[in-house]
Amino acid sequence: MANPCAFSYVDKEGNQVTFSTKEEFAKALYDGLLDEFVSSKKISSKSAKSLVDKTAMQDLKNQAMDIFKAGLESVKVTKATSKAKLKSITETINSLSKSEDGKSKAGKITTKQAGSLIKRIGMLNLDNPKTTEKLLDYANKIINDSEYKDKLDNLDSVISSIKNKLKSKTIDPELKDLAKKLVSIKPSSISDLDTYFDTVNQVNDNIKGSTAIGGKLKIAEGIDKSKLSEYVNTEIEKSKSLELQDMMNSFYENVGLNPSDFSYDEMQEMMYEPNTESEKFNKYDELNLRDKISEASSKMKSIVKDMIQNRIDSFSFERINIDESKKAEFKKILDVDVDKLSKQDSLLYINILNDIIVNGDSNKIKLFNIKVDANKTAKEAVAKFSAKKVKLFGVNALGEAWNEQISSLPLVSESMFKSIEKGEEFLGTIGFDNIRKGTNKATREVNSFFKGISDSYKKTKPNNQDFTTKFNDHERGMTAFMIMSTDPSDFAVNKKLIEGSINNLLKGDESQVEMGNSHKEVYDKILKDSKSVEDVVSKADAINVKAVNEFVEFNNSKYSEKEDVSKSIYNSSLSEKNNYTPISYKRINSIDAKLDDIDAFDSSIISSKEKIYDKKSGTFIESKKPTSVKDGSYISLDFLSDNERKMKESLIDTYTAGDIQFMKSFVDSQYMSEIVPNKKDRDIFIDRLKEYVKIKRSRQVDMAPEAAKAFSRFLDKTSRIAVARSLGGVGQLVNQTIPVATSTLINSQRLDIIDAINSDWNSLIDKSGYDIANRGLESASDFAAFTKILEQASDSKFDKTVDLLSKGQEFWLKTFLGKPDVFIARASWISFYKKGLKKQGLSTDIDAKSHKLNDEAARYAQAQVDRQQNPSDPSLEGKWLSSKNSATKISRTIILPFAKFALNQKSRMYNDIRILSSFSSSRDDKIKSSLSLIGLSAEMYVFSLVSGYVRDLVESGVDYAMGYEEDEKDKKKSEKKKKEAAILSTTSNVISPFPLVDFAFQEGVGKIIDKAQDYYEVPKDERVDVKPFSDGGINKFGTIGISAQGLYKDIPEYESLIQEGKFKTARGTEQQISDDDLETLRALRTPFYLNQVGLLPREVSYAIKKAIKVSKERAGSGGSSDFGKRGGKF
Repeated sequence: MANPCAFSYVDKEGNQVTFSTKEEFAKALYDGLLDEFVSSKKISSKSAKSLVDKTAMQDLKNQAMDIFKAGLESVKVTKATSKAKLKSITETINSLSKSEDGKSKAGKITTKQAGSLIKRIGMLNLDNPKTTEKLLDYANKIINDSEYKDKLDNLDSVISSIKNKLKSKTIDPELKDLAKKLVSIKPSSISDLDTYFDTVNQVNDNIKGSTAIGGKLKIAEGIDKSKLSEYVNTEIEKSKSLELQDMMNSFYENVGLNPSDFSYDEMQEMMYEPNTESEKFNKYDELNLRDKISEASSKMKSIVKDMIQNRIDSFSFERINIDESKKAEFKKILDVDVDKLSKQDSLLYINILNDIIVNGDSNKIKLFNIKVDANKTAKEAVAKFSAKKVKLFGVNALGEAWNEQISSLPLVSESMFKSIEKGEEFLGTIGFDNIRKGTNKATREVNSFFKGISDSYKKTKPNNQDFTTKFNDHERGMTAFMIMSTDPSDFAVNKKLIEGSINNLLKGDESQVEMGNSHKEVYDKILKDSKSVEDVVSKADAINVKAVNEFVEFNNSKYSEKEDVSKSIYNSSLSEKNNYTPISYKRINSIDAKLDDIDAFDSSIISSKEKIYDKKSGTFIESKKPTSVKDGSYISLDFLSDNERKMKESLIDTYTAGDIQFMKSFVDSQYMSEIVPNKKDRDIFIDRLKEYVKIKRSRQVDMAPEAAKAFSRFLDKTSRIAVARSLGGVGQLVNQTIPVATSTLINSQRLDIIDAINSDWNSLIDKSGYDIANRGLESASDFAAFTKILEQASDSKFDKTVDLLSKGQEFWLKTFLGKPDVFIARASWISFYKKGLKKQGLSTDIDAKSHKLNDEAARYAQAQVDRQQNPSDPSLEGKWLSSKNSATKISRTIILPFAKFALNQKSRMYNDIRILSSFSSSRDDKIKSSLSLIGLSAEMYVFSLVSGYVRDLVESGVDYAMGYEEDEKDKKKSEKKKKEAAILSTTSNVISPFPLVDFAFQEGVGKIIDKAQDYYEVPKDERVDVKPFSDGGINKFGTIGISAQGLYKDIPEYESLIQEGKFKTARGTEQQISDDDLETLRALRTPFYLNQVGLLPREVSYAIKKAIKVSKERAGSGGSSDFGKRGGKF
């Protein structure tokens, strides 16, 4: 009895060859023993796409597998048979073309058509049954219908016309979608071309409806959308089975294995993912396919080249559209040397060429070119870059921890290569600089759009309220959600979703109930009794509707760019959504932070994506809108904040996707381990790159417990007071500029202050794409969120109070901290940019208005600014400093509230020391590091000098106003304290490696100084007494301690002093303040409290403390204030 599982075929000599198992058969195929194999049932070779869902996918797969198995069990058509068929076709073509002097009659073809067909037969690769089938099919159609080619040409013209008409915004959305599907069907896959031709013509004639042109009225016949939908869907379904069959056939042809042994996922990986290994594939990986691959690619390249030049499918003769950008990608793919690719890469390359031949295009071209370029660049980089083990104080673990948690990414790169120049160049080589530029471009575009919204609407009063009230924001959100409906059934579903969302919120905690009530209030106004989108729009305030439409237009304007990225990088297709704006589902009290923010219509980072590529099933799955809201979730209607975040996320992906793939391919290449040999350093560096991308794509997940998140939010609010009290002051104007200007002058040998106020230079910087363009108010303690233009209003009394205070605090921070920081950073950037030009031998005499940015000089300038100051982009900071995790933020807030700048300078200093002590560092790098250390020292000295001068100036003013003058003894004491403070400050900034151990190092330095003074017998009145800065009491708890100090220490002490008029000295004796001084202190009560909440600059604190000090000092001597007599100069 015959083996029912046997596989057999008849060879050229007529002998039957049988294999008992699938594995033997597959092995024989792979060994090339069955090259002549062609399935008796042809399987279309168009790649699988646009499959509706997993169920349909499985049904189609089953159908295709039945056909495929039947073909394997009954193989009778050989290459010889194909040749015989082609010979017969050729003879028929010749006979048909010789009648009527080559003129076409019914049933005849022209000499030109015959010549073209015979030429195609001559270049046909019989190893590819699909192209053979295409040409045979085309020839048969030509033989049986001599007008076939003319019909194809006419179709091409009509389809182009329809595509142009689809650009109109007045076309019915449903008809528009059907027309897009209709013209997406390839004519070569249509069995009844005449019916297709009639349908296409009908759509072309009537899609725009009735028209009036030149005074003539043309009444449209109208299109039966239900019949058109039935026809389109039927034709698409017919082709799907063939498309899936082709995927399986293509797998068999290219890999040589039976697809029944593999899941769709495995087939996709083996065919299209060059870095993926498969166990089943590896069983045959030792077989050498180089010669066959080289021969196949050579033939396929010639066919693709011919297609590109003539813009005609070589076998179906259909016209193919190739724009200039795509033409460049095609040319690049033809330049690839297949012999230099890995086996899997070469297999992917063959598949891409085959995809182009069969389908006229391939979505995988751009990504493949990126990966090839990255691999080539990585190979070339080996000769240029060589990293050394990173250590700190000679300890590997310290160096690793510092680079992972503290050091900025550019400084990490610099530390690995022990070179400032190599560090910044390497980041450019791996594509990281392009990613930064892409994120900056996206951020600036969205910020600019929101600024325009702010300027246009901030003074408007929709619903007789401020534009940014919660009610108005939720009305915009609900309107935007509902206008995405395209038909009555969608409207009903969306309305049900809103109702379910409100019900879920009303079951939540106090804040969620509050939000639910806000949503319900909007629902009652615009949606409750509405039956259509038009009803909603008519009931919403016109100002809010107008604003929503501006967001829709912005999203529409970016669609084509997103579509290109989606296809070329993510191998997925976008479907343009009607009136699209991103809407988010959010979880109520979600334990899984990863699910905390899910886009309602998305499963992708690209916000306008309507389809996603499901790798597991290998299909494009419609990302369906839910029909109900699950328990524990709700629809976010926070329109402004959701759109700002989602729009940035989407555009960042659009502008960086290619560069991220380049960087990923580079660091994943075998050459990365040669460039950075130490695995730990390499892993840290790659992890930091990934973390940066994660932050920029809003993928950094806060996995902290809910209690930690709540406490972190509380700290965000309360710590604003500490930020304002500590950093908000008039003196910051000089503190932020003069020290940095000093360092810049030393390091760049120039200081272009005037250019920094030049509008042309600022415009050049704004358009540069570098981080400097987006540098703004970045709080040293992570609390800068309140500076956003359009911050959501809050209903809680506490939040309202904090937000009200924030507006006053923002003035001091923005005016005297933020603006000076931006100004001096831009001045420094320009100075270093010109130095970068000079290094290249280029002129620094620039007309900024017409100047084309030099990327090498700009990269150098950005690196130097990030090195000297805090990085312009906080995402570059170490993981501990940039983490959004609530627990980590709490630790930063309490332990190191204002340490970012100091830590960045320490990283810079450590790198400079590494470079100076390294034998491998270049002379140029050593000079740069020497200047950097000198500049850092000068910067710290000048900062200490100017900040001390500001305080002295304020205190001198108080002395004058209160009629007080220090005696010589007090002056000496003050000078002595300044020296002690300078020693302690230098110890913290230079000697101590980390702020947490400052106390120990200060104490150690104090003991060393004491020993030295003892040795040199320094007189007691001249000795300095260096004691560590005391953080006693609650003030040791960072910003929360600073905020609490006012409440629990400063205010009680001040009130006790002005109420009782007396105080206790350090020795415990009680002293009485004079009436004049007491009156002065009481007069300062208002500014005292305003300063406590950060509404007055920190110089007011200096003044009040000095006034208290003067009052106490005079209390012991019986002195009195003449403040009142001088007319209140204080």
